[in-house]
Amino acid sequence: MNIRNYIDGAFSDPVGGQFLDNIDPSTGNAYGIIPRSQAADVDLAVAAAKAAFPAWSSLSAAERSDAIFATFWCFVFAPDFALHLSMLIPLLSGPALPWRRPGEG
Repeated sequence: MNIRNYIDGAFSDPVGGQFLDNIDPSTGNAYGIIPRSQAADVDLAVAAAKAAFPAWSSLSAAERSDAIFATFWCFVFAPDFALHLSMLIPLLSGPALPWRRPGEG
């Protein structure tokens, strides 16, 4: 599972081009990479947030809530979301995958 930065509506590699291994604590093995973001990446994200703020803040609370829930439901109904989530949680918390109940992916 390789993770990239998400800034200004797009996935991107970190400015410095460096990544770190993402380690499964139950085995000590790498199962993907994560960006080694630096101050320049944060600066890009902050600039994007500042640029988006006027439009976002002009929405009503109900409109902002609708946008957040729409984003959430896109992830829930994305292909293989449940399978990826069932694999990610044990990797982040440490239990080995065989500890899951039968049939959980």
